[in-house]
Amino acid sequence: MSPITFNIFGSCCSREIMNYSDNYKVNAYVQQNPIHTLKSMPLNIDEEDAVSALNSNFIKRMVVANFNKTAMDLLAAQESDYLMIDFADCRFGYFDFSYPEGVKVASTWNTTLTLENLKKKRELKYKLVSPMDISDEEWDGYIDDFLSAIKTKYSEDRIIINEITFAEKYVSDGAVKEYNKNGIELSARELIEKVEKKVEAKLPSARILYKLPNAFGNVYHPYGNIPLHYANYVYKYMIKQLDFIMGVVPPNIYV
Repeated sequence: MSPITFNIFGSCCSREIMNYSDNYKVNAYVQQNPIHTLKSMPLNIDEEDAVSALNSNFIKRMVVANFNKTAMDLLAAQESDYLMIDFADCRFGYFDFSYPEGVKVASTWNTTLTLENLKKKRELKYKLVSPMDISDEEWDGYIDDFLSAIKTKYSEDRIIINEITFAEKYVSDGAVKEYNKNGIELSARELIEKVEKKVEAKLPSARILYKLPNAFGNVYHPYGNIPLHYANYVYKYMIKQLDFIMGVVPPNIYV
């Protein structure tokens, strides 16, 4: 059987699930482009202007997409059977520009570094807006714009919503340790869950990958030990759910 193909708009929380099965293939993947920054004015940059803290060319392309507002174009350029979405990147706020006016750029570490690089060549004026300062009405608008865009390519039953699992603990040096509850991930849990519920209500026919409670993080994850980088069993649990939804195994996610 040929792999079932996916495009992913979200984060590594969704992309890394696909590493645990040969039944699926990712055709396009967009991350670090949160829904509240997709439709503002662009601040056009070249890839040579972009900075990745880990010197990743993929992340540089995602930074360029966020500045140039081309994330949805990248996604639409690749055909796939299904679209998986998650909202982990709603934990980021945005830089709100007064010059040039109307620009919004996600406040990730990589965009912060890129802006420092750009300020050597351009006049830029902006302030940081916390995701907690975005009103419910604004979130509704951002969600409606995003869903309107993806529904031009995918029917609701071809959309998979991956609810975000938050690891609260991890094992290091033989001891169980807790993540900082005031860190950017855990402090945004309530916000992300609110956005998920809004989206689920607006997409009643979408399929849902339900979050795993009491998950553990992975201290050895190549991109850092944070509550959104999981121990292997979390991904295996999620792939069992996906198998069930896709009908590639008997109807028992514990097989």
